[in-house]
Amino acid sequence: MKKTLLRSLILLFIVCLNGQLVAQIPAGYYTSAEGKSKSELKTALYNIIKTARVLSYGSGSSSTWSGFIKTDIRPEDGTVWDMYSNNHVNFNGTSAASGMNIEHALANSWWGGTKNQTYNDLFNLNPSDITANSAKGSYPMAVVDGTKTFDNGVIKVGVSSSRPGGFITAWEPADEYKGDFARGYMYMVTCYENLSSIWTGNSVNQLDNNTYPVFEPWAYNLLLKWCKDDPVSQKEINRNNEVYKIQGNRNPFIDYPELVDYVWGTKTDTPWYISSGTDPILYSPSNNSTLDLGAVAINSTLQKEVSVTGNNFTGDISVVVSGTGFIVNVSALSKEQVLAGAKVLVQYTSATAAASTGQLTLSGDGVTVTVNLKAEAVDKIPVLSAENITSGSFVAKWKNIGVSSSYQFSLYNSDKTTLVDGYPITVDAATEKQTITGLTPETVYYYQIVGGGLSSLLTEIKTDVKSSSTVTNFFEDFEKGTKGSYSTTDLVNATMGSWTFNNSLIMGTDVKDLKNGNQSARLGKYVGASVSMNADKIDGAGTLSFYAGTYGTDAAVTFGVYYSIDGGSNWVTVDNNVSASSTFTKYTYALNVSSPVRIKISNIGGTSRVNVDDVSITANASTGISGNEISPLSFFVQGNQLIIQNNMIQNIQVSGISGQVLFNHKLMPGVTTINLPKGIYILKGENLTKKVMMK
Repeated sequence: MKKTLLRSLILLFIVCLNGQLVAQIPAGYYTSAEGKSKSELKTALYNIIKTARVLSYGSGSSSTWSGFIKTDIRPEDGTVWDMYSNNHVNFNGTSAASGMNIEHALANSWWGGTKNQTYNDLFNLNPSDITANSAKGSYPMAVVDGTKTFDNGVIKVGVSSSRPGGFITAWEPADEYKGDFARGYMYMVTCYENLSSIWTGNSVNQLDNNTYPVFEPWAYNLLLKWCKDDPVSQKEINRNNEVYKIQGNRNPFIDYPELVDYVWGTKTDTPWYISSGTDPILYSPSNNSTLDLGAVAINSTLQKEVSVTGNNFTGDISVVVSGTGFIVNVSALSKEQVLAGAKVLVQYTSATAAASTGQLTLSGDGVTVTVNLKAEAVDKIPVLSAENITSGSFVAKWKNIGVSSSYQFSLYNSDKTTLVDGYPITVDAATEKQTITGLTPETVYYYQIVGGGLSSLLTEIKTDVKSSSTVTNFFEDFEKGTKGSYSTTDLVNATMGSWTFNNSLIMGTDVKDLKNGNQSARLGKYVGASVSMNADKIDGAGTLSFYAGTYGTDAAVTFGVYYSIDGGSNWVTVDNNVSASSTFTKYTYALNVSSPVRIKISNIGGTSRVNVDDVSITANASTGISGNEISPLSFFVQGNQLIIQNNMIQNIQVSGISGQVLFNHKLMPGVTTINLPKGIYILKGENLTKKVMMK
């Protein structure tokens, strides 16, 4: 009996070993993804893994449950490995195990319930306790930190505050599986990049309809954290190998966990490469990257950790720091520490006010990586430029230097000594901003922040002119506002108010930006990168003009211009084939929209960056537009609708390319919408004939 058992175990070991060897990453499997980062890397991975030989869904031979026997078995007792409960249930051949069903981690309803490869992909399918599966539903995955409606000790379902702007209902996996599910979600939005336009249902709380970054910023930041907190386990490696043997594709974020940082994280500006053979390599930190420790009060200490990971080193890696005020907690790391992932603590202290720079250098076995260090010691609380200045309010901003959890905020009249009624007030130091309201238009005020034995300089602020409901012109020069990263969607308070910057930025330090003045907006080289007004121009729009051109040496590209009269819910196309080149060119359009309106400019070519500046909008009734400049007829195509903007009484005719008249009416001034199937049409007005293509 014992010999038979021993022989069986040896045979099982040999089978498992052979299986692991067969399932290793094929040579050259990821070669086409090397040298890329961010969206280009994600698309390269998509092209590698997008085709899979999926099993049929359900029970039976060559079905999902026949796959689970190989992919989701607990090695200690041979039961079903359920990541949604602590239940240990025996397999039932190739039929569903008792009390269990098949769960889509990323809900099937998110892509409209279509039953295709996505529906059957084992990387998104797991055996699940029926009760837990029902409770999870099609909710997004997030931290459940509010009222819970379900908690079985493994998954929780309930209210989450993870998504900025309000509460959502979500489900949260156990800590030991957070990384598993995070890497699974990242696989899904990569493998099925082609579904980007149809994410729907509860996905809107987590995904956007684009190919990159797909996840909303809060979502990919949470998933990155979970990937770090719950690294790839042997369970995931084994499952990845088993699914590969069945489907013929792999989860790259399990094979190379660092990929998540190159696609969504801290290394999106660094090309990714696979470590070559046995050559020593440091995966992190990135060479010539910058670590900004921030600002701190004199004689206090700033500190930040630097993650160090690498492979194939034969000896220790030395750790050296230079620069006044900088120290590190170690002088060397062993090869074992680097392989497992180590932390180097960088600290900064100064007895005098100073802006300091230095370098952290890691070296060993011929490999050298340098990190540039920045820090600042101050003897006053730093105050930043005020934002969102209106006739009666502004937003004061400062840097939190850790001297106190709260500050006293004092607001003075123009004499610099008399406090405004109601001041000083207590503000939370960590928020680093405070909205000040109830002010008089066109008035000079001064404010000061005090806390922890330090104070800021007395800072001047002048409120804007009183707002008017009859504003006739709008001129956005982007001389105010900053956003230094493409990878988020943020509100930027520019010269004329708030704008939404989606995968776009604004900064005045890059000489390669085309601009009139000190700075301009820059659309990222992603399809859908855009800048759009976050508030209406209430008196409509007569003409729209702006300058645009490609950034630096980027190639010519197309972009689109749109307006919305419903607060940004729907956008009407003004021109979706505008060509931008290296010449900063002025573009002008007659909109003649009488409703409150906002403008969006979007990159639709997605291969180059586009600078935009000096967006000018005249009021619909502005005398600044001559009669010759106002087009008597303009039109836009949106979906299957031909939208006609008519500015005089005239006969309008729409006919097919063969001459058949489809629409022939005398129209009063206003907007007319005509539904048309795909095809080519001729639009005729009193003094205009145009060809229209419905795509």
